[in-house]
Amino acid sequence: MKIVAYFRVSTKKQLTSFDVQRETIEQFARLHNGTIIASYREVESGRKRNRPQLLKALEHAKYSGAKLVVAKLDRLARDVNFMSSLMEAGVEFAICDFPEATPLLIHLLSSIAEYEARLIRDRTREALKQKRRDGVLLGSHRPEHWRDREHRRLAGATKGNQRSAAVRSARASERLQFFRSKIMELRQVGKTYGEIAEELNDQSFTTPRGRRFTKSTIAKIIK
Repeated sequence: MKIVAYFRVSTKKQLTSFDVQRETIEQFARLHNGTIIASYREVESGRKRNRPQLLKALEHAKYSGAKLVVAKLDRLARDVNFMSSLMEAGVEFAICDFPEATPLLIHLLSSIAEYEARLIRDRTREALKQKRRDGVLLGSHRPEHWRDREHRRLAGATKGNQRSAAVRSARASERLQFFRSKIMELRQVGKTYGEIAEELNDQSFTTPRGRRFTKSTIAKIIK
């Protein structure tokens, strides 16, 4: 398991807490056979959502396939914005002193409606599966379902393909922009294409196909 560690304190008077958080996360990594590939520290109020180091940690975890790990639950439990950032980013996370924590547990009261809807959805899916097992034809599989409206089926398929293509294109653009910005920062300090590729590989970043970066990869991203 790859781990991106995130440490936060509210004021500079609490800087010694960084060492405690670091030891906690290192112990968590040892227990779960994990490797800490990057660490991000921040002195910022937990009520503030736009935390630069948090955003960097989320991006690093997202594009390296790592899990974001924080030391204490109290930083997360009092911080709805932090949880929202995690949920929006789609990044796996863990809290060392409460490894069982999930968005549903922490946001229990605000998530009841969503949870109930999920139960209804699951029951409906199971009921439909049972009907299919009983041989009942459902939806578009019913005889004569598409009679005189084949054009609607084709139009629906086309729209679905277009939406899927748009989502894939947006994700690819987002990923490209992330790496392009990171590469340009490294170029500004004088690093060569080879050195940039090596640094990205050392941080466990991978290409969209899960491969290591090379000089040619860096050149293509810049162009």
